[in-house]
Formats: sequence, structure tokens, C-alpha cells
Amino acid sequence: MNSRSLLTQAARYAVVGAICTLLDIAVLFVLTDFAGVNYLVSSVISFILGATLNYGLCILWIFDISRISNRLHEFGYYLLITLAVLAVNTMLMWVLTSLLGFYFVTSKLVAVIVTYVLNFSLRKALLHTVWTR
Repeated sequence: MNSRSLLTQAARYAVVGAICTLLDIAVLFVLTDFAGVNYLVSSVISFILGATLNYGLCILWIFDISRISNRLHEFGYYLLITLAVLAVNTMLMWVLTSLLGFYFVTSKLVAVIVTYVLNFSLRKALLHTVWTR
């Protein structure tokens, strides 16, 4: 079984992450500043849109091994990981913005850095690594 190296996958994940982060922050900013949506609600919406794009790009370009052959089931597990990471993202947004007074876009950038590592590690280990006994 031929698989891309961990370094190649991490580098590609960073590129995909940058694309998805731009979408995430743009939607967050537009919803919050122009549509008047609460920053936490905007953050959840923007995160979900970015995560959906991320899944598609990861399957097409990054991970060439999948532990789960059924894409619908794989997407379900992906969503479970995404929800766990969304909880971390939302907590960071709230703590940094509401408690510490950071600008919401700055809070989002900090949350992105933290969740990048968490997302990649969990997805790689749980969905895209074949474990042998």
C-alpha cells in the first residue's frame, strides 16, 4: 500500500487549512459585521462551512488511505470529530473575546492554530491510518 508521507500530508493539510480558514474568517466577518449576527453564532456557521470544504479537499488531495470504505459513514465520523473540535473552537472564541477582550477575528486566528493541530491529528489517526496488529 503506497501512502503519502506524513510530512507531505501535513503540508497539504496546511494549504487546505489556509483556504478553509480564509472562507471561515470571511464568513465570520461578513455575518458579524455586516449582517449583525452574534459572533459565536457566526463562528459556528463559518466553522461548519470551512469544515465541509475541508472534508472534500482532504479526500481529494491529502489522504490516500481511508479506514472506512463507505464515504457516507466516513463523513459521519468526520462530523463527530468536527463537532468535538467545534466545541474547542467555540470555547476559545468565547474566552478570548468575551472574557479577555480580544477582537473576534483575532480570537478566530488563535482558535484556528489550536484546532489545526487537533483536527489533523484526530483525522489522520482515526480515519486515515490503517492499524495493523
